[in-house]
Amino acid sequence: KQSSYHCVGVKAGDDWIKVPKLGPIRARVHRRVEGTLKSITLTRTVTGKHYASLLFETEQAAPAPLKDVDAARIVGLDMGLSHLAIDSNGRKIDPWFASSKTCHVCQHKRDAMPLNVRSWECPACHTQHDRDINAALNIKHQGIVKLKAEGLSVSAHGGLRKPGTSPAAA
Repeated sequence: KQSSYHCVGVKAGDDWIKVPKLGPIRARVHRRVEGTLKSITLTRTVTGKHYASLLFETEQAAPAPLKDVDAARIVGLDMGLSHLAIDSNGRKIDPWFASSKTCHVCQHKRDAMPLNVRSWECPACHTQHDRDINAALNIKHQGIVKLKAEGLSVSAHGGLRKPGTSPAAA
């Protein structure tokens, strides 16, 4: 894999890009171009395909930082082949946690559910479930329970901390 970085004399249009020492190059642009073009990184893969990554600066304001854990804004994930799910800190959810076959409404656990079953109805509360959405909600709930059990909150920078404490000044 080879890459080159260009930040002076770069331009982009609807179906082309221009870098120094080359004329306009036809390109398949996947997103609408907005803002001021800052740089272009050209990459050639080992298979000979070329890609360009464009960096734009926009006038959009940065999102407001989080003040505390808001259970409604936490996202649960159900993914992975070797592990059920892994968070950004490398912590693994117990691979034997039955997230797909446990009803997120009443916590009823089905005995078995083959992988080809993509939706199911809980026999206890009769709620219809999409397998993946139900698993994501169960994983989200498990994460919230663990945070509350440890008495932790999430800072605006994403790190876990005890309530009422602040990081040491640098």
